[in-house]
Amino acid sequence: MLGDAAKGIDFRYSAQEEEIKPETVGFALEQHLTEKRHSLRDSTIRDYQKTFNNCFSDWRSLPLQQLTKKRVTDRYLELRDTGKSSDYVNKAFRNLSSTLSYYDVEPNPIRVLKQKGLRQSGKARERFLSQDEIVQIMQHHLIGSKRDATGTKVPKITRIFMFFMLTGLRANEVIGLKWKDVQDGYFIITGDVAKNKKPHKMPLVGSLKSIVGQRKKDDDPVFGYTQSGYRTAKDKFLEATKMVHFTTHDFRRTFSEHLNLCGYSELDIAVANNQSSTNVTKKHYLGGELAKASLQVKMLTDLQNQFEFYLHGDSKSNNPQKAPERWEETVFVEPDMSNDDFQEYLK
Repeated sequence: MLGDAAKGIDFRYSAQEEEIKPETVGFALEQHLTEKRHSLRDSTIRDYQKTFNNCFSDWRSLPLQQLTKKRVTDRYLELRDTGKSSDYVNKAFRNLSSTLSYYDVEPNPIRVLKQKGLRQSGKARERFLSQDEIVQIMQHHLIGSKRDATGTKVPKITRIFMFFMLTGLRANEVIGLKWKDVQDGYFIITGDVAKNKKPHKMPLVGSLKSIVGQRKKDDDPVFGYTQSGYRTAKDKFLEATKMVHFTTHDFRRTFSEHLNLCGYSELDIAVANNQSSTNVTKKHYLGGELAKASLQVKMLTDLQNQFEFYLHGDSKSNNPQKAPERWEETVFVEPDMSNDDFQEYLK
């Protein structure tokens, strides 16, 4: 220091070593989300924050070296004992494990759950709407917001329900859709909205034109709902109709199941609704945009005809299929989403 002073260097402004970062669990989370903010979706960041606050808020100031395997095990069992679902608890620990790995914590204490076989996988959702349930929604859609046969006024949310079932699109892709995203007869789903970050478009064919209605200003939402407004309207619809509870993602499975009944393969359906895959054949097929558009038009038209057959007993389809009384669900693998990804839409 005296040597620096002799050289005319003011030690108060000399370069100093980087300040030591607080080695706490909370800081690791903040660094993870801050540095990855350009590659993580906003909903993913919120999910990390929400699961942390719900399950590990008291660990925010916990030094990382004190996050032991025993502490992890005890917290896992504690959360399960309080009644939280295994899916939700697993997701919370999976998020935390990802944060610790990003922060280069080795060994990662969360691995103890796998080593001890504690993680329990919840049963994957398999619900999709039956032929009768589809008809019930279609009938309410035709009635509009009038009172049904029992005198109960049914909320007019069926327009967006029909759109979900006939396109297989995800909740965030549809609810946030604005008129500027409807171009040249296509719905445009941009990469920042799509689950797998791949831009996607779907043709506006047949009854989809009447479902979306007349064009409005570019920044107007096509369906007029916010996320919370949609959930409220959906809950009111279920309460008014007394239908068996369904989630928004169940519409996506409905799309897949009834197209499969029409004879379309899992690969065809994956192409139509923009699923990711490591399958080489599918990757090659997805590259052919003209073939994809042609397939989408045919599939969407066939599905609309199938639904008309459910409602009226006749259809423009050359080979309408009656849904079986006892339907064994088809296993459609969606590699780009986990069962937990849709918890916000399962309520």
